[in-house]
Amino acid sequence: MNTLFRIIGGSIGPVLASAVMSGYVVLVTMPYYTVEYTSEEGYVMSWTVGAAFALIGLVLALIIRPGRNSSFED
Repeated sequence: MNTLFRIIGGSIGPVLASAVMSGYVVLVTMPYYTVEYTSEEGYVMSWTVGAAFALIGLVLALIIRPGRNSSFED
């Protein structure tokens, strides 16, 4: 189960980060062309979204952990 969640997180995480970062673009104009770069806000927002998903995962893991309501006498 752990491997499954690692594979899913490894495939969804970069896509989600690039989708968030693409919303924060800075245009840099050179003499003959224009280049798009991600601004600092894009990096901060992608880390914020990642931290939010990590906290959601922590809360869910604490809620659904096995053996939470069992005791040694059962």
